[in-house]
Amino acid sequence: WTLIFLLLIYLISSLKLFDILFCSEVLHFVPPEKRAEIFDNFKKHTALNGINAFNVFVSKPFLSRPDDAEKNRQIWHSGELFTLYHDWIINSCSEIIFDCNSGGTPHKHCMDILFAQKTGENI
Repeated sequence: WTLIFLLLIYLISSLKLFDILFCSEVLHFVPPEKRAEIFDNFKKHTALNGINAFNVFVSKPFLSRPDDAEKNRQIWHSGELFTLYHDWIINSCSEIIFDCNSGGTPHKHCMDILFAQKTGENI
């Protein structure tokens, strides 16, 4: 996943504008010190009225990580993804907890989901 994410960053930074940017289940690999830079780049390369649709796993103290959790996974907190888009129209933001059985061990995940739209005021 890390390689796919790095490829996505390269493509976005080397091309013009996109109507839709979508990332699912990869943003939890972005280190905290790189988030502002990466999301500024996403926003810069989104066309006027374009949509950014992202989700990220978030940490909850009442949910334990499975033993087979990715070692490079970075911690995100509730609402952190949403605050990166405070200057865009938030079409939808939600947080869900869901069951998972990856690795053969039943457990739960929490995920923040965002759909945000770029307007003329936030170019």
